[in-house]
Amino acid sequence: MAADRQKPSEKALWSRLRRQLDRIGFSSARNLAFSPHGLPLRNIHVFRRGEMISGPVLNLHSCCMLWICCSGFGFLLVDGARFELTQGEGVLILPGQPHMRLPDEKERSVHWLLIRFETEDTGALAHLRNTRFRLSGENLNVLSLLLSHYVRLREEPHAENICGSALQLFLDLLPGNSVEPAGLLPTSGPGGAAAYVRELCELLMREPPVPDPFQQVAARWSVTPEYLRVVFRRQLGATPGVFLRRKKLNLAQHLLSNSDLAISEIALRCGFSGVYSFSRFFRKHGGLSPRAYRKNAQSGGEN
Repeated sequence: MAADRQKPSEKALWSRLRRQLDRIGFSSARNLAFSPHGLPLRNIHVFRRGEMISGPVLNLHSCCMLWICCSGFGFLLVDGARFELTQGEGVLILPGQPHMRLPDEKERSVHWLLIRFETEDTGALAHLRNTRFRLSGENLNVLSLLLSHYVRLREEPHAENICGSALQLFLDLLPGNSVEPAGLLPTSGPGGAAAYVRELCELLMREPPVPDPFQQVAARWSVTPEYLRVVFRRQLGATPGVFLRRKKLNLAQHLLSNSDLAISEIALRCGFSGVYSFSRFFRKHGGLSPRAYRKNAQSGGEN
């Protein structure tokens, strides 16, 4: 009983985490990325995200990404499934999973902690795919250990091994704290601009593509497809056509960099009828031919 009383409360743990987060930057630059010895994890990088400044962006990475909501309320769309996350909840995004942040009709603030890392054994994390987890007190303690040594990487020679071990333990603890898999459930309550856009993004990101997504959402909310197109552009700063082009380009870049698929196969995966139309699209929007982009990625160039 005495030992239990000495354990810090969840409120105290979050207070300590926030102080540690104040020392972690918002930059996604990899100047503090590290690879601990003796672990399958490498290129670990910890950073923060706050409010959306330039609107939601569709992302697709070749690494794993832990998104943890540290305060506020935020929406993530992963593989076409919507996650509504509040403090202490998170999602693990695996390589190749398209994802993006979504707007909130109530304009609530959100503060994210992101942990990016690579591993050759992604199969060991497959059970966490499209699953929301909730941090326990043990998770918070391990996360605090990781953060406290992460900010001292340059000064302490063994800090990266402690950080790596803490991240491995954090991942090992997640299965016991997972919540029900996210589903494509209708948004509850009255509709609004952000609710419309969230549903449209869910449909636009599905594979294979859903026919007439604007017509489907318009019928559900008793508005016109034309109105939804205007709302979509205002909320995301891009037309539906631009959004879909970004989706195709991101998928093509990912497959060129991280697969051995022939360019003709990648063209079909991205929705093109042939290599010629795919190459013309990729050169116009990506700046290089698909072959040149793949060669640059394989030689270690930025993609």
